[in-house]
This record gives sequence, structure tokens and C-alpha cells, in this order.
Amino acid sequence: MKTHELIERYAAGEKEFSGANLDGINLVGADLIGIVLDRANFHRANLLFVYLNRADLTLANLVGTNLSGANLTQANLNGANLHNANLHGAILQKAILFKADLSLASLLDANLMSADLRGSNLSGANLTGVSLKGANLREEQRVSANLKGAVLVKADLEEANLGGANLARVNLSGANLVRANLRKVNLSSADLTEANLEGALLTDVNLTGARLAGANMSNVRMARANLIGADLSEVNLKRALMHNVKLTDANLSGANMSLAIANGADFSRANLQGANLTEADLIGVYFTKANLTSANFTNANLTDAELISADRIDVNWQGAIMPDGTVLA
Repeated sequence: MKTHELIERYAAGEKEFSGANLDGINLVGADLIGIVLDRANFHRANLLFVYLNRADLTLANLVGTNLSGANLTQANLNGANLHNANLHGAILQKAILFKADLSLASLLDANLMSADLRGSNLSGANLTGVSLKGANLREEQRVSANLKGAVLVKADLEEANLGGANLARVNLSGANLVRANLRKVNLSSADLTEANLEGALLTDVNLTGARLAGANMSNVRMARANLIGADLSEVNLKRALMHNVKLTDANLSGANMSLAIANGADFSRANLQGANLTEADLIGVYFTKANLTSANFTNANLTDAELISADRIDVNWQGAIMPDGTVLA
């Protein structure tokens, strides 16, 4: 179908174009609000700045399509193939992208606020500066969104639902994850340097080998989280809930864990040099062979904690409840 034919028929009131072959079509800036193009073929099409608000693009072929600056607000892209598509600056607010293929797509500075991305494939996609505030990427029917290898530098994921998603090796440095749901998410070897995770849900999350240096993790809830070998240097974990967290071989040098609750946590061989654990609840914690040099345990509760083999040079124990129940003056 030619450009003029589609635009003329749409202008005349026709909106049903299911399965249309639009290979190579040029629709720059076209107004196609509410059009029905499910299963349409847009191979090599130019949709720069097109208006596709509330359009039906279910199962459409948009491989390599230029959708830069396009408006796809509330569009239905259920199962659509957007592999290697250019969505730079596109507006996909409240769009349905359930099980859509966005692998290797460019979503630089795109707006995906409140979008439905359950089961979508975002592996290798460039999501630098993207807004995913309130987006839904949670696991659905045992199928989770795949963001493996995606770039999410400084992305806005505030209150996003990423429950069960695969974010292994993803670059989330400087990202906004305030109050995000990251329950059971795979973040192994991910880069979360200086990310803001304040109030985030991290229960049962996999953060083995992850980089979290300088991150804000105050008030996070991360019971049973796996942070073995993670870099948490200078991290802010104030008031964090960390029951039974695994931090074996983790780097927590200079970390702020004041008022944190980490009962039953495993800090074996962890580096806590210069860490602040003032008033932390550390009942039954394992510090086997941990480096506690110059750490501050003022008024901390260490009842039944394992401290015998830890390096305790210049530690501040003032007011702390020790493993045997004694309180140090």
C-alpha cells in the first residue's frame, strides 16, 4: 500500500487495515490516531514523529522501523516485533507491550511511564534516560521481562514493577529505582553504581557480584537477598530490613548501616572497614573472618553474633550488646 492511499482512506473515515503490507512506507508526521494495523508489515518503514495514539499494532512487524519521536500513547503493541527499532524519544505512555520483542531497540529518552512490558524482550536494548515510572515488568505466568544486557543508565524506574524480571549484567548506574518492586529479580553482575533504591522491595533478589558503590538503599526491604561478592562500598543502608541476607565476600567498606535490621545475616569474609553500624540490630549475625577494622557498632545489638575470628582492630563497641549479652561501656 502506498502512503497517499493509506492517508486518504484514513482521512475518509476508514480505520481497519489489519494485515496491511506497508513495507518501506513513509509516514513522517502522519496523524493515524486510533488506526487498526494489527499484523501489519512495517519493514523498512519511516514512522518518524507519527501519531499512533491508541492504535492497534498487535503482532505488527516493526523490525528496524524508525519510530523516533513517535506518539504511541495507549497503543496496543501486544506481541509486536520491534527488534532493532529506533524509538528514540518516542512516547509509549500506558502502551501495551505484553510479550513484545524490543531486543536491541534504541529507546533513548523514551517515555514508557505506566507501560505494560510483562514478558517483553528488552535484551541488549538502549534504555539510557528512559522513563519507566510505574511501568509493569513483573513476571507473568512464569514468563518474565528480559532486560539482560540492556543499558538503563540514569533511567527513571520509580515505583516500577519488575518482580521476577531478568536484569543480569544490566547497566543501571545512576538509575532512579525509588520504591520499585524488585522482588525475585535477577540482578547478578548488574551495575547499580550510585543508583537510588530508597524504599525499594528487594526480597529474594539475586545481586551476586553486583556493583552498588555509592547507591542509596535506605529503607529497602531485602530479606533473603543474595549479595555474595557484591560491591557495596559507601552504600547507604540506613534503616534497611536485611533479615537473613547473604553478604559473604561483599565489600561494605564505609557503608552506612545505622539502624538497619540484619538479624541472621551472613557477613563471612566481608569487608566492613570503617562501616557505620550504629544502633543496628545484628542478632545471630555471622562475621566469620570479616574485616571490622575501624567499624562503628555504637549501641548495636550483637546478641548471639559470631565475632571470634573477625578482625576487630579499632572497633567502637560503646553501648553495644555483645554476643554473650554483656553491654560495653
